[in-house]
Amino acid sequence: MTVSTGAAAATAASILCLGFASGAMADQRGDTRNLIKLWTEANTLCRGGSGDAPATRFACDRRQGYGQRLAELNWCYGRRGEQGYQMRWHPCRANSIRPSN
Repeated sequence: MTVSTGAAAATAASILCLGFASGAMADQRGDTRNLIKLWTEANTLCRGGSGDAPATRFACDRRQGYGQRLAELNWCYGRRGEQGYQMRWHPCRANSIRPSN
């Protein structure tokens, strides 16, 4: 069975819209676990999507928004000296990589 690119994009956008609504609720509660889950889902769609697809751009924008909110809550992604595959979200410490604005 094949899925058209348009159908896949619509599905991805629907998932992210639902995630964004959940993200707004998570922002209000300060639920970092949920924000990290939403960031991870958006990151997967952003990195795995076609560069010119609107759903990909939407996923990348959502990932940035979730990342900014996590940074506001003093969470960082990765530590100095780590390779990309080693990086995880964690409460910021002295050796954490802090997001730049």
